[in-house]
Amino acid sequence: MKILKKLFGKPENAVKCFPEINDVFETETENLDLVFFPLCSINLKKVIPNRDEWIHFIDVWNNGEVDESFFHEYRTRYLIKFQLEDSKYKYLGSEKSFPKYEFLKTWKKEAADELENNRLTYLKVIDSAEFQKSDRKLMEDKRNQVEFDYFLYIDQLITYFVTKERFKKSGKLIVLKSNPKEYKVKPRNPIKQIGGKPNWLQRDQTPIDEDGNPFTFIGEVTGFNYMKNGSEGIFLFLNEKSNEVVQVIQFG
Repeated sequence: MKILKKLFGKPENAVKCFPEINDVFETETENLDLVFFPLCSINLKKVIPNRDEWIHFIDVWNNGEVDESFFHEYRTRYLIKFQLEDSKYKYLGSEKSFPKYEFLKTWKKEAADELENNRLTYLKVIDSAEFQKSDRKLMEDKRNQVEFDYFLYIDQLITYFVTKERFKKSGKLIVLKSNPKEYKVKPRNPIKQIGGKPNWLQRDQTPIDEDGNPFTFIGEVTGFNYMKNGSEGIFLFLNEKSNEVVQVIQFG
């Protein structure tokens, strides 16, 4: 905990929470921000002393369904690849290879409008009893009755927006949940691990290069500390020669 306080307590922070998507990707962001949710950035010198540049943890929109047509060289169900250039990512796959992509722009606008119209309701951390009687609960139930993916995406996005706004105001990660009781007074750590060896939740999925050498492990972030239904373990790796970034997602 002292290490985290040191990192987050200085102007020259080596960790940045909720970077703007334009600071993460070098390409146009109109579509990328529908499927990629930047969580935090780490200066590589924390792991590789001679690399004074930034690398990023990204959570990814996914409804959990298995549809092989979505997957390709740069993305599988539990893995996604980026190219790192001058502290920014280039995604070589298609953002359209995500579930219900054709609806996401409309759904994102609805999430933003709902938050804007009910900002105080969402920013307030309420207990379970208050939530059950709230208009927020009523709206969530209505969306869930329409379609689960519709409910999941909007609910996930609203919690991402809210957690980001709360963090900017307080410096604490407090995730809005449908049952926020356990998150009421316990802020979450932005980073679970920096460097060292990955503590896998499942099998070892360390990526290797064409010569059989393992990529450098950068660290781990817990996605659901940033938003509801986020990924559990996000493990970040870098090929120091090619600058290929591989992010592995696991669930315990």
